[in-house]
Amino acid sequence: MQDDEFEEFSYDDLVDMLNDAGELVIKEKAKLKDLELKYGSLQASYEELKTSHENLKETHEKLEEAHNTLLDHKNKAKLSMGLVVKLANHIVYLVLLTPHVVQVISLFVMSHLFWRMKS
Repeated sequence: MQDDEFEEFSYDDLVDMLNDAGELVIKEKAKLKDLELKYGSLQASYEELKTSHENLKETHEKLEEAHNTLLDHKNKAKLSMGLVVKLANHIVYLVLLTPHVVQVISLFVMSHLFWRMKS
């Protein structure tokens, strides 16, 4: 810049420009202060959310573990129930079959006795 460039502005022009710049600085400082307050608030909210997220992750892991345990118990109960049903079916079958077996054995014994009596 040359000295003749500054001669274009009058003293009053320079004072007005300085006042305008001062007002602009004051406005920008107010914006900066507002942004700093918002930043602090957002930072506090972030920390709360971060803590909440960690707590939720721990709770989720515990619930997932409990869910898996319940599924294991459910599967074991199904297997046990299946064995009980099979055993009950075999018992019913044996109970129903027993009279026939007794008849067959009785016939066999009677025919054996009859055969011995003939000999």
